[in-house]
Amino acid sequence: MSTSARPVPAGGMLAFSAICRLIAQHVRPCAAETLALDEATGLVLAEPVAADADVPGYAMALRDGYVVMSERLIGASPLSPLPLDAAAPFIMAGQRLPDGFDAILPSEDVTESGEAIGEANSGGHVLHRGTLARQGEVLADAGTRLTGATMAALRLGGTRSVMVRRPRLAILALGEANGLLAEACRDVLGGLSPYIRCTTMSGALPALQSTLQAVNPDAVITIGGLGAGTDDVARAGLASAGIVLAAEMAVTPGRRAALAMCGKAPVLALPGAPEAVMALTMTLGRLMIARLSGERRGPAPSPRRLKRKIAGPAGLTRLVFVRAEADGIMPLGSERMGLKGLAEAGGIVVVSPQSEGFAEGSEVAILDLNHWPDCE
Repeated sequence: MSTSARPVPAGGMLAFSAICRLIAQHVRPCAAETLALDEATGLVLAEPVAADADVPGYAMALRDGYVVMSERLIGASPLSPLPLDAAAPFIMAGQRLPDGFDAILPSEDVTESGEAIGEANSGGHVLHRGTLARQGEVLADAGTRLTGATMAALRLGGTRSVMVRRPRLAILALGEANGLLAEACRDVLGGLSPYIRCTTMSGALPALQSTLQAVNPDAVITIGGLGAGTDDVARAGLASAGIVLAAEMAVTPGRRAALAMCGKAPVLALPGAPEAVMALTMTLGRLMIARLSGERRGPAPSPRRLKRKIAGPAGLTRLVFVRAEADGIMPLGSERMGLKGLAEAGGIVVVSPQSEGFAEGSEVAILDLNHWPDCE
């Protein structure tokens, strides 16, 4: 990871889109490791995973019934019953279809005397070998996050271990007052990176380098210490410990946030305001996790109808929390919205500085933990 970037002069605010590009430029996937599939929930694959064998490995019954040769039951009906093969066993769903048979005849199509009163289609109620997957078929590509559905598919494909990336993220609260905010930040990202450590530090950041050495994180988020004058300990500490890429950000909430590189670890410094911590964690923090994980960008979020207009302040990117409702999305605000608003927020709408906002009824895209800011 490059550390040759030119620091941004103190007081220079960078656009939100430029911050996203810097993160994309400087943050690289962390090291990959092999884990048992059971231990990899929520992590991102570092390499493709293929089926170990044909799935299923044999023709199997999809429902309970009698195994039959379909051609021998052509014309069977209640008025013209046909005898079943004496060797035709009754099997349960999921059991292997014996050789020499090609269909399952449901028990309701068989009389008590063992006669078929219904026809059977060739392959009826049978799942043939390799129908779900062929040996060597790629089931999940590198960059795929292991959701429950993906885990199930890999398990059925015979996968027992996977190569994944699990970023180590350190969250440093500068001062006791920001300890709860650090834990809240961890709550937001915890489902994406199970290896998040929260550490509370008081005063300035002289211990940043020792923290990096002790914890060896792939990324750091600091909270607090971004006040004016002598209270601006975070920015001063970052300048002495690494390279400041962005001294301030043209975004609300979170104008005083900063971005730096300390060795190979990106450091996102957030002001100690709840709305700023949540908004920038869900956007820039989420983007950092995606880059560290090597996660592939999924389809763009579907636009939703705005139930109330959103204003856009000139010259700043505005991050507006929204609540999803049955008939659209309701803006909740970006600053001083209260904890109830944060609890209800299902995502964020990004209003660009060139925009005058969005009118009521507009179709807008939402960013959530499944979607992160575009870096283009």
